[in-house]
Amino acid sequence: MKKINEKKLMLLIVIIVVLLVVMAFGISILFGGAKRVASNYAKGMSNYDSKLIADLYIEEMFKESYQSKEEVIKELDTMFDSMKSAGFQIVRYEFDKHYKVYENKELDERKKQLIEYYKIEDKSIKEIRRYDVTFYCVYENESKEVEMKLNIAKIKNKWYLISTE
Repeated sequence: MKKINEKKLMLLIVIIVVLLVVMAFGISILFGGAKRVASNYAKGMSNYDSKLIADLYIEEMFKESYQSKEEVIKELDTMFDSMKSAGFQIVRYEFDKHYKVYENKELDERKKQLIEYYKIEDKSIKEIRRYDVTFYCVYENESKEVEMKLNIAKIKNKWYLISTE
């Protein structure tokens, strides 16, 4: 009888551990991470989704740039309309397997820009990464590759797109 209870207890512990791991993974997917922000940017560009892209930026960036989120969405819509009317289409996109984590002087320089331009507190900036994405496009019946660098920062424990290069 004692062996059966020990087996049940071990099984219960294993089930609880598995559930905790699944929940942690699920929460990270739901609330995103840096890679999710990069993926959403690429999806937004591919689908001409201005709102999706605008939602990736932190509110302070809108406040300090003297443009509302709605104005940014309108500008993106205008850009996407021009792309569509010119026959420019993103067929697919691909991320470099490795991302860059900014450190030392590079990190300090990027933090300084966020602090100066957008009035974001230094201590709220936890990490800044760069993801390289290649967009495979068709324009005037020719295939083109467009490479972009997406800078994504963890600010107040949430990831935001801070710039594209």
